[in-house]
Amino acid sequence: MNTNRQHLREWLPWVDLTKSPADTESFLESAINQYQSGQGPQYAIFSDSALCGVCGFHPFDLSNRTGSIGYWLGEAYSGKGIMAMAAKALVEQGFREREYVNGRYLDQAIYSMLAGLRVSNAELK
Repeated sequence: MNTNRQHLREWLPWVDLTKSPADTESFLESAINQYQSGQGPQYAIFSDSALCGVCGFHPFDLSNRTGSIGYWLGEAYSGKGIMAMAAKALVEQGFREREYVNGRYLDQAIYSMLAGLRVSNAELK
């Protein structure tokens, strides 16, 4: 992790808060608790027996039966298709959870917008 701290801190707010083995142990305990409570699993990613990243689900919103994924990958392993493969597996697993509406599951398309992006009323017509 320390070798990737600068690389990862650009995207992950928890990097600067993870400073000791106790912090990592706390993450592992929370990941175990999250899984055991049905809130979604976390997975270690290995390449040639070396830990190179983590991927998993943010805690599920069980009342709405929705979830999202998170991941990180060491800089030396970027661009090799490792995370694409891991994310694909997570998405396939996650879509087995589809939205439950009126007694049936529905597929969803979810969109997001960056705060800095502004759309005028004329563009919406």
